[in-house]
Amino acid sequence: MLRYVLAACVATTMAQDCSLLTRASSPESCPLGQGLVDLETLTSCRSEICDNLISVWDWAHGSDMTKKVAGSGYGCLIEDWDGMHVGDVICMNDPNPPPPTPQPTAPPTPSYPPQAQDCDSLSHEVDSCSRGQVLVDLETMTNCKETICGLLNPYEFAHGSDMTKKVAGSGYGCLIEDWDGMHVGDVICMNDPNPPPPANCWKLVNGTGSCPAGMQPADLATLTRCQDKVCSDMLGSYGEAHGNDTAWKLLGSGFGCEISPWHGEEVSTVICMPGEAPPSPPPSPPTPPSPTLPALCDGVRVRSRFCPTGEEPVSREVVSQCSQMICDSMGFHNTTRGLENNFKLMGNAFGCRLEPWVNASIDLITCSPSQGL
Repeated sequence: MLRYVLAACVATTMAQDCSLLTRASSPESCPLGQGLVDLETLTSCRSEICDNLISVWDWAHGSDMTKKVAGSGYGCLIEDWDGMHVGDVICMNDPNPPPPTPQPTAPPTPSYPPQAQDCDSLSHEVDSCSRGQVLVDLETMTNCKETICGLLNPYEFAHGSDMTKKVAGSGYGCLIEDWDGMHVGDVICMNDPNPPPPANCWKLVNGTGSCPAGMQPADLATLTRCQDKVCSDMLGSYGEAHGNDTAWKLLGSGFGCEISPWHGEEVSTVICMPGEAPPSPPPSPPTPPSPTLPALCDGVRVRSRFCPTGEEPVSREVVSQCSQMICDSMGFHNTTRGLENNFKLMGNAFGCRLEPWVNASIDLITCSPSQGL
């Protein structure tokens, strides 16, 4: 009679699906939704565990820390266990799984108004925009981010007029990301939505030293609008000229046809336009030289690509000591280098700071008169 009762109990226990058991290296390693097997299931499924889950001379345990199951080399027995030297565990489906965690609702995809700016007109520039273009605004950068992504290398970044955001290349998912204003030199430019009215550039003349009768030095707005014509028709490649604004001068094509800060050094060519010049104010007393500017900064100039004859690239030490003067004399977003090929000076837009340089393209070089002259 006892034999029949035991057989009935075993048959009932074997109703447990032993094929769902798994083996893991620790209790924490049981698959999601499973926990340590209880002693009843460990006992009823020991043959399946021996055959499928543990090696011939292995042991494993379940939730009862006093018992272990031995491999077939030991007879597939359930043995007493002192809790030592058995790392592997047998896992079973959790009979009382926790309720599923509700998934957060994805935020709605933002919708943007129709693109007012033609995305195809955008351009990727190094440091600064070409004339007739301005830094792209955040709305256009967001609307046109896929187009911009195609302009960038996969692992590049660029920014627009909003100095808190940058656009990432395809390697970073073409995302608009927060930006701390550091380490992004490239810019995205768009056509200027408010271009200045055309000026009568044909009326400008190149005066040497002073303007002729009936003419006056050109104002900065006119000089800016006529920049291309003055640069191509009135200046040599490495010429310089000024108008009536003594803070700025125009550089020739060898320097990129740029309007650059003017610190009062000799520039004899003046660009003139029709009109009578206002009377000259009384001369101001000479300003003493700044005591903080080292003498080695004398003659330091930012040039385009190569130093002209008679000049040579300056050392890192010179760039470091003359950094603010150099930053003020080049474009706001520009970058320059010196003699050594391991550093660059970032313009005022980036804090006028020295950074490592890994031979990316830099169009400007800082020069000074050759020591051999």
